Amino acid sequence: MKHPIFLLLLSCLSLAQCTKESSYKPPEDLAQAKSLWESKKIDSYTMTFNVSCFCIVDLNKPAEVVVKKNKIITVNGIAYDNSFPLYGSYKTIQELFSHIEEMQKKNPVVEELEFDPTYGFPSYIYYDVSEMIADEEIGYRVSDFKPQ
Repeated sequence: MKHPIFLLLLSCLSLAQCTKESSYKPPEDLAQAKSLWESKKIDSYTMTFNVSCFCIVDLNKPAEVVVKKNKIITVNGIAYDNSFPLYGSYKTIQELFSHIEEMQKKNPVVEELEFDPTYGFPSYIYYDVSEMIADEEIGYRVSDFKPQ
């Protein structure tokens, strides 16, 4: 062995690096996810947005949503107009967080949440508020997220 101290030091550094990388945990709850999202300070992005509901067929199709300065600018390349009923279901990331908080106040019978491990935004949301009400379930999926 030519350099046992060097090899020992190198293996310790490698182990420390592995430990450091594996200590990262993606957000597990709403508070962690929201904190991670806010730490990124992203206010402009594109995403594919899916709504899952018993509603207008076009709403159930994936839509490309462009957000600038926390406001939806276009949906599928068309200027966004939130007064049009169909568009009222598209949400910014901040609006998704607000939606979760509002739905939790209703004590839903089913709540399913998934958060993006890198940015913390809600990547999947599903709520069923009442077993006794048919067709009020709603879900959202965010994919292809790209900050700008």
